[in-house]
Amino acid sequence: MPWYTMADSLQRTTFMPHVTLAQGLLAFIVLVFSGGFVSKRMPANWVFLGVVGMMLGIIFPPGLLFFYGVLGLVTVGEFFFFVIPGLTRNPERRTQKMDPSSEAGMTLRTWVHKDLFGRIIFGIMTIPTVIYYFLLVGEYPWKRLVEFDVLHPTKFSYIEYFLAVGPIFPLGVVGIVMLLIWKRKDAWARLKYFIAWIVAWLGFLFIFNQIPQQSPTRFTQMVPHIPLGIVAAYAFYELSQTRLLKKKYAFIIYSLLLIPVALGVGSMASSYMWQKDFVDHKLRATLPIVPSGAQVMYPMKEITLGMTWLQVYTPRTAVVLSAMTTGNSIPVYAGNTAYVGHANTVKLEEKLIAMEQFYRGMPESQAMTWLREQHIAYVFYGFEEQAINGGAIDLRSLYPALEQTYESPHVRIYKVH
Repeated sequence: MPWYTMADSLQRTTFMPHVTLAQGLLAFIVLVFSGGFVSKRMPANWVFLGVVGMMLGIIFPPGLLFFYGVLGLVTVGEFFFFVIPGLTRNPERRTQKMDPSSEAGMTLRTWVHKDLFGRIIFGIMTIPTVIYYFLLVGEYPWKRLVEFDVLHPTKFSYIEYFLAVGPIFPLGVVGIVMLLIWKRKDAWARLKYFIAWIVAWLGFLFIFNQIPQQSPTRFTQMVPHIPLGIVAAYAFYELSQTRLLKKKYAFIIYSLLLIPVALGVGSMASSYMWQKDFVDHKLRATLPIVPSGAQVMYPMKEITLGMTWLQVYTPRTAVVLSAMTTGNSIPVYAGNTAYVGHANTVKLEEKLIAMEQFYRGMPESQAMTWLREQHIAYVFYGFEEQAINGGAIDLRSLYPALEQTYESPHVRIYKVH
């Protein structure tokens, strides 16, 4: 699909193995930074957390970049809302140098020692993974991962996405508003990482919707449901304890938190049924013969048999020319390298034009020279390629120099000498 979200509550649980693991690591890191799991007094714990951060950066680089945003928001917020007010408590701050033993000095020193020191260690240990990937995506074939987002920017609708997030989004926003109204510093201190998680999620969505260097949908994978749920639950719990509501009516407040749970269970049931129908559709579908875009079906049996022949009788290093849909299946079924296939194929746009020119027909000498220059060893000619050609049964009518090595009623494979 051209874009994706983590909106489906069933698919989100096992979306992709590396994304699921990265989400678990992200949640674990936020938990530790917010004061959970282990003590942060020992430097060794920060080193351990740095190793976990390196794992996150290697498995899912956008996740580490996102957490840098969370750390940045928390650090700036602490400095302006906690450290500076602590410094201003000293009435002689303008006429005297700051005494490290003073209350203001202790506020700054304690913040640096308790919080900032660990974040610096975490940054020093994890920044090499960011540098590594920055250098990596500067070279092909990995550069294509960034290049694709620039050439094909994602169309992103905030309204549709926020609706898909579900009722936990408005409940979480209401929770943040309630915390703003109460102005309780202890609550902000406990929940600052989760609030920063929500703000960073919204901020990255907006920033990369304007900057095409990265798809904004990458940051829909940062499981915002976790911080939204925690903030909403805490805020509604505090609301139920206020004098405005008697405890016997607290269940009304708690029932609001059951709404997203109930809707989530219903969504999972619906998701299971439509995914099952989706698989049944792919099994039974016979049209179109060559699917594209949202038309999804398994390859025709003749196509898979031709790919099986490639798997048995050709070396794995052989490059196979085909059209895009067929080429997307060749590495899976045959194990060969496809000339074009996945959307992240290097120079895909140029290769698609050259491929179509070949199948439509060009001077034979020019075609054979081009095949050799591209190191193409075999030419696949099936339903999709015949549609591009215009319906010719045998491609040797255009290029007699090709050697036919496989034939079925609708599929032929040629070897390039």
